Amino acid sequence: MISNRTFSISTPAGRTIRFTADAAANIHELGLTAQIDDDVDALVAGGSLAALIAHCQDGADADRLDGWADYCKAILHTADNELLAARVNEIVREAIASKE
Repeated sequence: MISNRTFSISTPAGRTIRFTADAAANIHELGLTAQIDDDVDALVAGGSLAALIAHCQDGADADRLDGWADYCKAILHTADNELLAARVNEIVREAIASKE
């Protein structure tokens, strides 16, 4: 049976990210909560999603691969949202400046 249950994890940088049960289990088992911020920041800065996936899956047990794939999806989703929010803020600032 596939579970749709998700877990919110708060990071040291103040992000709250929803992860699948498999991804959350990997994070907690390895104590990687602080690493989440580094992974999001790397993607926001233009880092490679392929490199993140490869890093997460390197040496992982076969029964953990789905959790790492879910982890990477959640990290990508968070990074994309942050990039989109930054772009929206930039557009708003430009619109305000053009009216001054």
